Amino acid sequence: MNSNCKCTTTLHDTPSGDCDVVSFSLFGQSFTGISAGPLFRFNESISFVVHCDAREEIGYYREKLSSAPEAEQCGWLKDRYGLSWQIVPALLDEMMQSGRKDGGARNYGN
Repeated sequence: MNSNCKCTTTLHDTPSGDCDVVSFSLFGQSFTGISAGPLFRFNESISFVVHCDAREEIGYYREKLSSAPEAEQCGWLKDRYGLSWQIVPALLDEMMQSGRKDGGARNYGN
């Protein structure tokens, strides 16, 4: 398993009410999540990026994560919690910087 919940704490009497703070790791990377209630919601300014080596891998993550496949665009999707993800080819940065006019990055599997 490549995930681990390290700690969960509840903060009381914050401007958003009670907030849960969760420390966790995914594939060795540490994260902290805060349930900030109605004042701070998920939006596209925060997203997880998954670099994939093959089209099949892109399809796998899309199928497992997407809550609304019809809303997907250019590798972006939202999961059932409203968190945004970018499921992209591992070579995307290289393809985008190459200046190719033939849409190499677009044709990878979206």
